[in-house]
Amino acid sequence: MILDYYAITPKALSAFYWRIATGTHVGYKNDCNVESLRNAARTPALWYKPRTGKGFVILQTCAQYPYDGEFKSIRNYISVKLTSPLEAGCKYKVSFFAKLITDDSLQAFTGPGYGPTIASDGLGAYLSVDTVYRTGLFPNLFDLNPQIENPSGNILTDSINYTEISGIYTAIGGEQYITIGNFRSNAETKVFPEGIDGNSKYLVDDVSVTKLVPDFDLGTSKEICEDSTIIIKGPSDMDYYDWSTGEHTQDILVNSGGKYWLDSKYSCLNFSDTIEITIKKRFNEKFSIGNDTFLCDISEGFKILAPSGFDNYKWSTGQIDSLIEVFKQGTYNIEANYVCGTERDTIQISVYNPPDDLINPSSDTTICLGDDLLLRINENVNVKSANWNTGINLPSLNVNQAGRYSVTVITDQNCILKDSIDIETISLPEVELGTDILTCKDQTVSLSARYTNADSIVWENHYNKPFREISTSGKYWIQVSNKCFTSTDTVNITFEDCTPFIPNLITPNGDDRNDYFVIETKIVRPLKLEIYNRWGKKVYENDVYLNDWQGNDLEKGIYFYYLNDETLNRRYKGWLEILR
Repeated sequence: MILDYYAITPKALSAFYWRIATGTHVGYKNDCNVESLRNAARTPALWYKPRTGKGFVILQTCAQYPYDGEFKSIRNYISVKLTSPLEAGCKYKVSFFAKLITDDSLQAFTGPGYGPTIASDGLGAYLSVDTVYRTGLFPNLFDLNPQIENPSGNILTDSINYTEISGIYTAIGGEQYITIGNFRSNAETKVFPEGIDGNSKYLVDDVSVTKLVPDFDLGTSKEICEDSTIIIKGPSDMDYYDWSTGEHTQDILVNSGGKYWLDSKYSCLNFSDTIEITIKKRFNEKFSIGNDTFLCDISEGFKILAPSGFDNYKWSTGQIDSLIEVFKQGTYNIEANYVCGTERDTIQISVYNPPDDLINPSSDTTICLGDDLLLRINENVNVKSANWNTGINLPSLNVNQAGRYSVTVITDQNCILKDSIDIETISLPEVELGTDILTCKDQTVSLSARYTNADSIVWENHYNKPFREISTSGKYWIQVSNKCFTSTDTVNITFEDCTPFIPNLITPNGDDRNDYFVIETKIVRPLKLEIYNRWGKKVYENDVYLNDWQGNDLEKGIYFYYLNDETLNRRYKGWLEILR
């Protein structure tokens, strides 16, 4: 972007970079010195739009100004010295971009002129060895013929987008200046609206002078079939062509291998390149990826290999290698391309489809203890041989014991199938209620059935839970069942009056009658006994009394007892007399 000199003042810019070609004013604007123009324009958003970067110049390309009784043509130009002189005979692309200013409020600010805003066709670029800067009151460059110029009649009316003006220039050598502006008089300049005298001003940006260097390349080495020809294409628009074959055309036709080179010239540049052509022999053997194949199992994949020596492969699966691996049955096609043409082949892969279950029954099962079960091979399998792990070599096997039974089958297609089944036996269920129970009335007995190998339980009253509370005497039974057998157990429960008989006299004199304090009860259970004398002093205590107290060495007389029956949650008290 030659016009972008950010943070450089217009004065410095004119002195060291772009020079004003005449005495008229040329405005250079970027985003640090544009504020004055922003204040002058009615619509600043429409004009301050560089094509790239942050700067542009404003050129007056067609205008007139009244002076001394006549209208003078008004022009201004921009000119810059190139970074290096142009080389004689070399071709250059010269390019710049312009956009029309349509804001009338800018006219007075950007230079003198008369009349409204108009569009014109006059914009061009002139390349020269020396500067074309001129002085005077109304200088112009109408006597110069720009080498690059917008075509006459192509009026530049676009005020939104930049329009490129470009062309190809062959240098005479030493040109080091480019000047841009309108090199036509008002009479020679076409304007719009037609016949209107006014001011035509443009924003100009992105000026470039670029040496043209063609892409001179014959390409990489090529291969042709042994009975074919190939066209070697030379770069277009060269000044001449000199092939190693002696031909001087842009392209040559060859049918043999070897190295071919081209010497050529474009403007001031000489070029040379070489390409090697090799001959490929035809594939004379039968192109085959194999015969149609039947597989018992493809879970681990099946490889299909195409002949080597081809440039590229395209399978019906979308793969592009010579070797593919497939995991399902189907038809597989291939196209193999090389310089001599295309070869094709097809292979059909078929896979044995085993049944979901080889053994019938199809899942693990149970049998009643003592029963038989017939295991059979699936009827959809064509059995060539069958070998059970029991040593039986038949399509069926009769079993009556628990265990795992497996079979290996060879089908008519010589495919090996394997399967197994687990058999469990159902035994007689067991249940136990315990021994008969004798307990005190007003108590509750908790019955708990302990059972195994049963699916259901039921009591004599149709209750079906394993735990039960009993409060009346009777015979109670429970029945447990599985799908094969039933077992029963019974228990007798008797409730008795457990009120103890407590005597009130003992005679511990060794005659074996009333020697001990004997408490009688029908149900033996822990009883706590405490005995006190008449003054309230405890003389005996036992938490589990065993009818073994005979007064010890106590004196004869009256004593008092407390008897605790924790089973019935009762407390008895009374007196007893000791006689000696």
